[in-house]
Amino acid sequence: MQRIAIVTGASSGVGAEFVRQLDAGKGGPLDAIWLVSRNMAVLEEVAASCKRIHALPIPCDLTSPEAFSQLQQLFTTHDVVVEWLVNSAG
Repeated sequence: MQRIAIVTGASSGVGAEFVRQLDAGKGGPLDAIWLVSRNMAVLEEVAASCKRIHALPIPCDLTSPEAFSQLQQLFTTHDVVVEWLVNSAG
């Protein structure tokens, strides 16, 4: 089972800073960080900046009904436990 952090609004501002801090180990041991935001291009840049922890960019708009299905599918296909949930989408 992988220990993960989920960061919404991960493409900029507070969300991107949380990603940097979690990647630096400030949140304890993690296996992955799931980065959630609408902008895939920027999410890929933030993910590429992660050096210690695998970052999975997840482009979705959390205000859309499809977002729930998309995230539910990820939980179905990955064996994870959420250690951190940072809601900074906004």
